[in-house]
Amino acid sequence: MATTTIITCKCGCGRKKEVRTADLKRGWGLFYSKSCKAKHQIRIKGDTRKRGTRHKRIDQTNNREFNKMSHEDFLDMIHEKAMEAQGFDDFLNHGDL
Repeated sequence: MATTTIITCKCGCGRKKEVRTADLKRGWGLFYSKSCKAKHQIRIKGDTRKRGTRHKRIDQTNNREFNKMSHEDFLDMIHEKAMEAQGFDDFLNHGDL
């Protein structure tokens, strides 16, 4: 059976838990929970979370021409792509156009 030690959480909440001694020697098991570890880390290093940044969809950021396209132009492009695909399917099925 592994030896254990009772620790008091390092974040200052005062909660106690039983931790394997081998884990304590590795530097593990110093906190009662992950949230206690996070609170302690914020207190030590400051809040490093990024706030206010939202991930934009790829087509919104990288394809400026697509964003400037009018609705009618977009429909024409889709129709053209569909016709190209239909022609390609015919070529695959019949071997020629």
